Amino acid sequence: MGNEFELINELRGRFPKFLGDDCAVVNSLDGKLLLTTDEMVENIHFSLDYFSYEDVGYKAVSSASSDIAAMGGVVDGVLLAIAIPEKFDGKNLASLYDGIHTFCKCKNIEIFGGNISRTQNEFHIVTTVLGHCERPIMRSGAKIGDTIYITGTLGGAKAGYFITSGKFDGEISPLERDLLSIRHRRPRARLDVGKFLGEIGKISAMLDISDGFWSDLIHIAEESDVGVDIELSKIPLYPGVGKIAKWLNIDPYILAARSGEEYELLFTAPSEIGEQLQKILIDELDVPITAVGKITQSGRIAKLNGEKIQSEKLVGWEH
Repeated sequence: MGNEFELINELRGRFPKFLGDDCAVVNSLDGKLLLTTDEMVENIHFSLDYFSYEDVGYKAVSSASSDIAAMGGVVDGVLLAIAIPEKFDGKNLASLYDGIHTFCKCKNIEIFGGNISRTQNEFHIVTTVLGHCERPIMRSGAKIGDTIYITGTLGGAKAGYFITSGKFDGEISPLERDLLSIRHRRPRARLDVGKFLGEIGKISAMLDISDGFWSDLIHIAEESDVGVDIELSKIPLYPGVGKIAKWLNIDPYILAARSGEEYELLFTAPSEIGEQLQKILIDELDVPITAVGKITQSGRIAKLNGEKIQSEKLVGWEH
């Protein structure tokens, strides 16, 4: 079986208008209805050796809701379907929904319902999210000359895996250890930022970083039929990433570019708009954005301190 992107491209041959963005967009009387679904499977997306069911619940709704933010929308509610193995009991269910409730309560998201069934295999959870917006931001709108921006910092989700799984045996401060573990187990969707960027109507293309910065940037390039030219050293690093990268004997910026499940927003906009947003987002939402490159006519250029990097070194998560 091919990887996720090969399978999607095969489906697009049959359903050319069906695939390509983070959400399905449906016309409604009140604007645009956004629909998305996501699945987390035990031992593929998480391990119960170092995830609690509460962590799983939180991450499931946060990661799925991020797709709505990536379209510039507002999340209205979620539907949850879980398949439970024999070892699953009422205590596990309560813990799972504690995590779901923790995320939904702080974001004013309703839980509409769902389904529970048995499975003879590993536990998994399917999250369907409903949202809305007036003008959805697609991946296909990037324009030549646009600046490429990211919110927040990168690398923490991948680095946090080595902390949380117990694989890392180097030296790191207790604070950095805790921050990295949380980043991996409970990533935070940028719902407020996505909503704000959707409302200003000046963003040309956007998605959330789920497969890795470089892999997701290429999605924008392919959908918009443009090129990219980025400088990896401009990527802001999550605290502690440098120490994990040193332990792995890898450059920290390459680690950051490959790190999936970050759920920061990656978007393109005219530079004058981005410069205004840099101040507004810090002042209003306490979220930094950083310019990391440009949209060009063609090509896929990644540089590290001015020297070109082979794109194969930057490929992130493949399902």
